[in-house]
Amino acid sequence: MFQSNTQFCMGGCGKLKDTDHLFMHCDFFGKIWVFVSHWLGIITVNLVCVSDHLLQFEWLGGFSKNIRSGIHLILLSTVWVICKERNSRIFST
Repeated sequence: MFQSNTQFCMGGCGKLKDTDHLFMHCDFFGKIWVFVSHWLGIITVNLVCVSDHLLQFEWLGGFSKNIRSGIHLILLSTVWVICKERNSRIFST
């Protein structure tokens, strides 16, 4: 059943939702990037907006083209999983 009160983040933090909050600042979803970065062995900068975060991964230096492609695949897969979980929480009965 669709919930009528969807202006709040589905991560359970109770804050107003927006894209930057969901992917970067949410106590639940935002922390996923920390785990992914550690898993990949990449040191990242904590950024404020999603577009800067994506650019950070786009311009990774010191890696071969194949490794960068793999990292991009992991990045996009992570975005897909976050979106899928968010939608599941919104549209579940």
